[in-house]
Amino acid sequence: MKNKFLRTLTFSFFCLSLFVAVSVCASAKTVKSGDFTFDVKGSYASLVEYTGSASTVNIPSKVSGATVNKVNDYAFWKNKKVEKVNFPATVTVIGEAVFNECTALTKVVLPEKLTTMSDAVFWYCTNLKYVLFGSGGKNFGKNIFVGCNKNLTLYVVKGTQAEKFALSLKNVRVGYRYISSLSAPSAVNLSPSGQYTLSVKISPSIVADRRIKYASSNPKVASVSSSGVITALKCGTAVITCSALDGSRKVCKTTVNVIPAAPKITGQSNTTLKSYRLNWSKVSTATHYRVYRYNYSLKKWEKLADTTSTYLNVTKLNYNSSNLYSVRAYCREGKNTYIGFLSRSFTAKVLSPGKVGAVKKVASVTTAVSFSWSATANTDGYLIYRYDPVKKTSTYLADTKSAYFLSKNLAPNTQFGFIVRSYKYDGKVRVLSPYNSGVFYISTNPLSVTGLKVSEETLYTTKMTVSWNKSANISGYAFFYAEQGGTEKLLWLSSDKTSVELTQLKPGTAYKIRIQSYRDWNTGRLYSTSSTVTAATEYRPSNAQEAVMSFTGAFNNTVSSKKNCSVFFSSKVTASPDNADSETAEKAAVAFIEQFDTSAQYNFKNGKDEKTGLSLGGLLLPNASSLTLTYSDVDGQSVVFGNDGNGYRVGFAIENQTPETESGKLLAPQVDTEKIEEAASVEVKSVTYDKTLVAEKLTKIQGSVFDNLRTECTVTVLLSDGENEIPLTFEIERTFYFIWN
Repeated sequence: MKNKFLRTLTFSFFCLSLFVAVSVCASAKTVKSGDFTFDVKGSYASLVEYTGSASTVNIPSKVSGATVNKVNDYAFWKNKKVEKVNFPATVTVIGEAVFNECTALTKVVLPEKLTTMSDAVFWYCTNLKYVLFGSGGKNFGKNIFVGCNKNLTLYVVKGTQAEKFALSLKNVRVGYRYISSLSAPSAVNLSPSGQYTLSVKISPSIVADRRIKYASSNPKVASVSSSGVITALKCGTAVITCSALDGSRKVCKTTVNVIPAAPKITGQSNTTLKSYRLNWSKVSTATHYRVYRYNYSLKKWEKLADTTSTYLNVTKLNYNSSNLYSVRAYCREGKNTYIGFLSRSFTAKVLSPGKVGAVKKVASVTTAVSFSWSATANTDGYLIYRYDPVKKTSTYLADTKSAYFLSKNLAPNTQFGFIVRSYKYDGKVRVLSPYNSGVFYISTNPLSVTGLKVSEETLYTTKMTVSWNKSANISGYAFFYAEQGGTEKLLWLSSDKTSVELTQLKPGTAYKIRIQSYRDWNTGRLYSTSSTVTAATEYRPSNAQEAVMSFTGAFNNTVSSKKNCSVFFSSKVTASPDNADSETAEKAAVAFIEQFDTSAQYNFKNGKDEKTGLSLGGLLLPNASSLTLTYSDVDGQSVVFGNDGNGYRVGFAIENQTPETESGKLLAPQVDTEKIEEAASVEVKSVTYDKTLVAEKLTKIQGSVFDNLRTECTVTVLLSDGENEIPLTFEIERTFYFIWN
């Protein structure tokens, strides 16, 4: 009983259908064929019921000689096994609810000549995925796909009533049973061994059967797989035909041109200033190559040369030039020539001197600067230019082989611009680099400070005033001062300063003072050379003993010092007017006076004069071997002490000094008696130093040094000509001036 086959059919409709079925059955015979039951009437048969459990059901087109032209109502009623049903082309009518609740059914292929599809044919076929309609179909009932899979696709033939029916439904997808057109790339270029997967565009986009068959017209040139993968084999041309297998007989074609692969330009070699060799990789199928060069002015590639080699010598190029190249391989097969792929472009350059970079300052002085740079490749030398930033012009200065340049005779305290450019010599001309270093600025240093001095009137026991001339175009001064041999102290002074007062100094102490002007510049501060002066604060002894102790300390330190100094001295020898007036006395006096130079200069380094080898002690005291003087050596009554308005002075006298006196007390020069005897033909009986006076007026005490030293003594020489004794008296005055280095 199937009294509940449809949820929406009325009872009266069901009864009417049953009456019709009974009436038909009364005049038809029932035929069993396997799992099928048919009603046969005359030459036609209708499928009444299928009771089998096969997943795919192929309805036969004939039974007992009768043509199956109809599927009766409910024929597959609730069959839970059938998945796919194929109708024969002879069926024209499908009855009501044929596949009612066939929940395993997924695919149905409808007959081509179908005219009628009754109501509720696929009622609640919940797994039905697609139904293929033929080109027929005119009458379609209601509720045919109620309750079906929401992804159900109806494949129809374009332009049919079935298409209109399918498009009128909701909640189904509409596809097409036959391909209307195929398209693929018209041509494909491949190199041997290359592959290409052919992409065939199928229209409409949704069709039931998308199978494509591929075939090559020349499989020796290019083969094609069943999936459309083209493999190039050798140079030539083949046509790939793509044919639809859905019965539409649609085809499309793609021409495959198998051409040589693109060479790879591997670089350049044998590069000179005007030529090079362009190199590329060998292409196995190539018979020759064509080289192209790009014309920048015409904006196009131009043929340069054909060759069978894998290189080309390019000559007669411009200096510092670069060109863009590309290479294409050719393959000749019989009378045919196949043009290969074009290589990637390659820029080749002639040999050019490298660009000068990293210019940096080496040093700067008052009238010169020096700078260096990194040495560049392919360079024989460098040209130096001076740049004028106002006129924006450069002037040639020099040609140098080293990566260093010294520019001399420059204006002090001035900024200068320089440019460096490398070059290469080709045997005839000097080829400049296309690039220079760019402008590099460097400045000379300020001039030294002039007029540096410490005036006498500013010297006090604990302070002094230092002055100088104002320097132009500077940022300031660096002022240094220190005790001799001590650590310098630094003062930063503004550019408008021309003097400074130093305070809290030590009494009786010498100070070395130096000053540098400077200018702030973009690379730092530029300093002038130092200007120096030495000055000492006053020492004020309070009594004679202290004054003598100061003097003896100054004397001993001076003569034993290892410091470098220059000594200038002058001698003045005067004969006493009381001397005997005779030719012998005259000759003896001349010989005496000639022993003493009127002036001399000595440069002592480490206590010795470099030219004469004379020691400082030997200069001051020729007949002394030990240079030590203490207060006990001096008669306190002979001390002269006082202030003459220019500072405190000390002097003392040592009476009756002779060459035989203890060497430590000798303060006068030694007399050479042999020269006197030889000159005057006399005998020197004795030499008497009547008085030695040291520095009574000219010795200024300044701690442990003094500026000058004066000695005075009276010398009496007693002569004998064999008959008479002749006394001669001389006044000897010697002054020593010290300049400390």
